[in-house]
Amino acid sequence: MIHEIPTMLHFTAKLGLCQIVNRLLDLPCATDVLSLRNSEGHTPADLARHRGHNELAEFLEEYSKTVSQFHIKQSLNNPGFSLSFGGPCGPCCKANQ
Repeated sequence: MIHEIPTMLHFTAKLGLCQIVNRLLDLPCATDVLSLRNSEGHTPADLARHRGHNELAEFLEEYSKTVSQFHIKQSLNNPGFSLSFGGPCGPCCKANQ
């Protein structure tokens, strides 16, 4: 099981726990985990989508793209820059409240 779900982000995405996913994204290095694949080759977004949590999967994919682009721009302008960015993950969080 540990290889199927290597991180808490994988675990919470698989279960569709949007509010916890959102909190985990506030942690340092969380953006690195977004692209981490489990033993079956799935990212947290893939696991969410496979379990029918499509809005969460879309949010994670878009978040990953946005943060990556922002981080690249900032690191080019500011050597040593690191990013911890979080925010509400949209309609899926509201549905799980």
